[in-house]
Amino acid sequence: MHTVKHRFTEWAPTYGDDALSQLLVRLSRQALLSMRLTAADRFLDVGCGTGALVHQASRTVGWAVGVDACPAMVERARQLDHRARLAIADAHRLPFDDGTFTAVTCSSTARHFHDLDGAVQEMTRVLASRGQLCIADLFADPAPRRPGRSEPLASATAALRSCGLTVARPLVQLTPFGPYFIARATKPGLSTN
Repeated sequence: MHTVKHRFTEWAPTYGDDALSQLLVRLSRQALLSMRLTAADRFLDVGCGTGALVHQASRTVGWAVGVDACPAMVERARQLDHRARLAIADAHRLPFDDGTFTAVTCSSTARHFHDLDGAVQEMTRVLASRGQLCIADLFADPAPRRPGRSEPLASATAALRSCGLTVARPLVQLTPFGPYFIARATKPGLSTN
């Protein structure tokens, strides 16, 4: 985990300038568009990086927030959009009350979590009843396979289902780095809007 944070700290000052980060931002925006957000939504981007989705969502939703575990990424996001609501936070311990958000996304980040089930459980906790959660990432981890590590799509889908969410059929976008999946799910219950 330390090496991942170190890599993102080094990448933060130029994130968005290179082909890989530009591709990840474009793919993340497709995931965001799949959610069909409205002005009534309260949006959270977990692993927000430099805040591209927070900035885009803030044009539509009533309230948009981004969190990232890498302080350098959050600092870069603040430089790019000083009005953005951002916080340094780990996906496994989000600093929000239960049911705060109607829409939560986590794009191009899930493969980096040491405990995907725990992160999805925490995202589900801050998700309001009838809210939607979207996890989008590459099918194949470009890093060498580690023992006990399974395919992100299967892991994400299983984690969403284990939290009692209703999972929609995943969307798939082909990329030079392998298929990028968009797994969307809805939390059951009465609406709190």
